[in-house]
Amino acid sequence: MLSFLSTFWPDAKSRKRNLSASGLGLLCLWSGFAAAAGAVDQPVRHELRIQIDPAAGQLAVIDRIHLPAGSAAPLEFLLADTLEVTAEGATLQALEGVGAGRFRGYRLQVPALPAEVVLRYRGTVAAGTADPEHGMPTAVLGPEGVILNRASGWYPQFGNRPVSFRMAVELPPGWNAVSQGQRGTDG
Repeated sequence: MLSFLSTFWPDAKSRKRNLSASGLGLLCLWSGFAAAAGAVDQPVRHELRIQIDPAAGQLAVIDRIHLPAGSAAPLEFLLADTLEVTAEGATLQALEGVGAGRFRGYRLQVPALPAEVVLRYRGTVAAGTADPEHGMPTAVLGPEGVILNRASGWYPQFGNRPVSFRMAVELPPGWNAVSQGQRGTDG
């Protein structure tokens, strides 16, 4: 299972960073994505464009998801229940009774595989309590800093399927993003 912790904080350097990685995901928690039990373990590719407004406590994400031919359909995922989501290239259905606590469940029905689906979501991520194991908070999204991990539900969680991804993070002037993987060029 992959996990990543995204941490953003202000400093005097730059306002936009492009970060890329494959396999192990961001330091913005990816828990691998899975379509369903028994699905072929071909990675699902994500291209994320993330805009974060710490002062407003808001984020907006465009996630271009490339689903390989071996994916099982329909796909179900969880996302923070505070985020509004739409889909292009698939039918999106909210699932009743799926996703306890901070999450809401969704189903994506794609016409054929392989497929490309674009999820657009925006909103707030509710602050969480500190993890008893390591003391890190579930989420912080405000002027004091930003920490987004898997438990915050800031990205769609499809289960345990392997992923690869590329991300671009846009922040206000004076903020930097930290993630795992290789740093891209400033954009």
